[in-house]
Amino acid sequence: MELVLLKKDFNKDNIRIETEEIFQHLKDFLFDESDDYISSKLCSIYAIEIENNIRWYISFSSSVLKMKPKYFSLWKSNDLENVQFPIPAMLIWKLLIDTNLRWNWYWSKLIEFALVTAYELSKTIWIRFIIVDANNNAVWFYEKHWFISIDEKEKTTTMVFDLKEFDEL
Repeated sequence: MELVLLKKDFNKDNIRIETEEIFQHLKDFLFDESDDYISSKLCSIYAIEIENNIRWYISFSSSVLKMKPKYFSLWKSNDLENVQFPIPAMLIWKLLIDTNLRWNWYWSKLIEFALVTAYELSKTIWIRFIIVDANNNAVWFYEKHWFISIDEKEKTTTMVFDLKEFDEL
């Protein structure tokens, strides 16, 4: 098992992610659009290769969290009460795990990688939060990993992790 940062024109013949039809667009992105996004510096895409085959990927991009008064009580820290401008954040933009690996420990490793990556970045660039628009069926998983729901929509829920909480984990 190896974690790799995908570069433009990576070998798409090695993609071996099996998925349900509902997530096919995430697999299609990897085949059809990822090179353009990588070369345009719109996201970074990391993949896990098992026996030289890509079995899952996660992409990170930048985002912002606009602080609203209703959010203030969600976090232990009260240092954000007077902050009302958008706060820089890291976005978990797209992620897909092979159906055969989905309920394995890979899910937890994926989120741990995202948390550690964002935390390390927060030491050198100003980001405070990780944001993900989680499929409503996966909200429980993100909650298990300390994400907080801030906005529920029809099919997704916007969830946030405060990197300040990372020091307490």
